[in-house]
Order: sequence, then structure tokens, then C-alpha cells
Amino acid sequence: MRNLIERIKGINSLYIFRQELKEGIAEIVSFYHVKIYLILLLVLNLLIWFFSYRISSKASQDLVILHYNVDFGVDLVGNIRQIYIIPLLGVIIFFANFFLLLIVERDKKFLSHLLFITAIACNVFLLASLSLVYIVNFK
Repeated sequence: MRNLIERIKGINSLYIFRQELKEGIAEIVSFYHVKIYLILLLVLNLLIWFFSYRISSKASQDLVILHYNVDFGVDLVGNIRQIYIIPLLGVIIFFANFFLLLIVERDKKFLSHLLFITAIACNVFLLASLSLVYIVNFK
């Protein structure tokens, strides 16, 4: 009987967590500027995924140059599938910032600007790094 009560409490806690998560996401997405940031992040991340796919489909061998340093030259060569770490990193940064915004209780407008601009800047840098990987490998 006690085990059944603990299970019911656990299920109830999961239900309450799910409801609070829905309400938090709805509150954040209700801001107009957040919708614009989400569209911009989606476009940037889709571009990163597209260019990663383009690099992997254009490569004629399994090994590609993943990082080039001006001082030392090529310093990272890896499997072509490792190119997908770059867009995955962009998605992880976005979700980390989004869930950090969900956790914080105060001043969500200012913090949303700060976190989403940071996510956009990171995705722009990831796109730039991916374009440099393309240039080093195919130009």
C-alpha cells in the first residue's frame, strides 16, 4: 500500500512539473521579441545544418580538416561525421539558454534579450567557423 502511495505521489509530481513547464514556455514565447529571436535562431541553425550536410556530401574521403590555425596550420583532422558537432553545439547552446530562462523567476524580458542575443552570437560564430572549414577543405 505504501509503495502505491509513493508511485501516485511521483506521478502527481511529474504532472505538476509538466504543467509548470508548459506555462513557463507559454509565458516566454508570449513576448514578441522572443518570437523574433526564435525565428532568427531557427534560420541560423538550419543554415548551419545545411552547410554541414553540404560539406559532408562534398567530401570525397572520410578525413577532413576540422580546424585550421593561422600560426600552426592544420591542427585538427577528423572523420567527416565530426562536422555535425558544430550544428549540434548550436542547438545545445540554444536549449541551455532557453531552459536557463525558464528557471529564472525575475525580469524575464531583460534576461531573454541577453540570453537569446548570446545564442544568436554563438550561432553566427559557429556559422563563420563552418564556412572557414569549408574554405580550408575545398578552396
